[in-house]
Amino acid sequence: MIKINSIWVGQGDCTLIETNAGHNSGELILIDCGTSDSMSIFEENVQPTIENILKSYPTTKTKIDYMFLTHSDKDHVNLVKNLLVLSTVSEVTNLYYGGLLSPYLRYIGIKVGGKWQLDPKIKKVNNIANYFFNTLAATIIGTPDFKLWILSGNYPFKHEPPVAIFDKDVNEAANRKSKPLRSAYDINGNSLIILINYKGFQAMFMGDATYFQQQMLLEELKKAGKEGDSNSISFKMSHHGSPDSFNKEFTNTAVKPNVITSSSGITFGHPSLQAIDEITSIKSGAPMHQITLFDESTNQYEYYTTDNWVYNTMLMFSESSEFVPTKTKSGKRSRDSHAGEAYTALKGINWTLEVDDTGTTYKPKTMGATAIILTTKDTINPTSKKSKKGSKT
Repeated sequence: MIKINSIWVGQGDCTLIETNAGHNSGELILIDCGTSDSMSIFEENVQPTIENILKSYPTTKTKIDYMFLTHSDKDHVNLVKNLLVLSTVSEVTNLYYGGLLSPYLRYIGIKVGGKWQLDPKIKKVNNIANYFFNTLAATIIGTPDFKLWILSGNYPFKHEPPVAIFDKDVNEAANRKSKPLRSAYDINGNSLIILINYKGFQAMFMGDATYFQQQMLLEELKKAGKEGDSNSISFKMSHHGSPDSFNKEFTNTAVKPNVITSSSGITFGHPSLQAIDEITSIKSGAPMHQITLFDESTNQYEYYTTDNWVYNTMLMFSESSEFVPTKTKSGKRSRDSHAGEAYTALKGINWTLEVDDTGTTYKPKTMGATAIILTTKDTINPTSKKSKKGSKT
């Protein structure tokens, strides 16, 4: 059995995969570990959650076998430093990262003589400079039952992709409308896209991969005749479920996911209800659960009760402190100009997707107690609650 543990970090990302849960022969794979909310989330939730997983084995595990840092945004990497100082973590055997190593060192290194050096607990650093779009050609982990590929990383374009690949209507397709597209060559464009396969069960993890990055990967998969090979039951949405990074064609052609997951806080209006509604392959029949999604049409977060396989680590706000991000005149969400109170209590939840030994049966479960954090940089306004049963979200 494998477990895919989505760990609550507020506005950020952290996933810990157990390749043979409960058996010491299995490996631990960490994909990102960071937050842009209060660093106290580490002591309140991340540390106890990871330590409990390490201690759940017959012989307590002390090492992370593989650590994949999709890109160097702090909300994906800044908790790694905290993790490395724990006595319960003796080493990280293999590190893979997107982009250049230097921006990571403040989060995964130690200062010696005024200069950052890699933390000695990290034993091997793997250069993925050539992993632009390998279309399942390069296998990072290749055991009989479990495989892992990096599908994309280190986006090669310094400017926008050629017109021959993307026509003039790409703004509409990218949900950007009349707004200019973000440069393809940025930190998010360096994101690793990771695919795992356990006895036929596939899951994809997107980091903050851009719309263009996904489109280019789709084109390469089509050229290789492998667009079906990347179809995945479970799909962790790019950029915390941002509509700007959502690529409808890639998601519905190359992925076709049944289970949608995302990790977010309340900073940027993620995950997007509208983006999730564009995914045609989401399954229903999951245990009834509550999720919080951002409705672009009302510019509000909404609560939903659903039996669809859609999960987000942000569970709810406290009753008295909910949030609506304001928009600038251009229509773009503002990171700073929020109205309302200065403090808000957030509640999140750790979700685990368990896949049985056949690779055909999977089920969600909550893991541990709800975490509560305080953040001072975002402010809030009241919004409404909704309940939807039997609908997509």
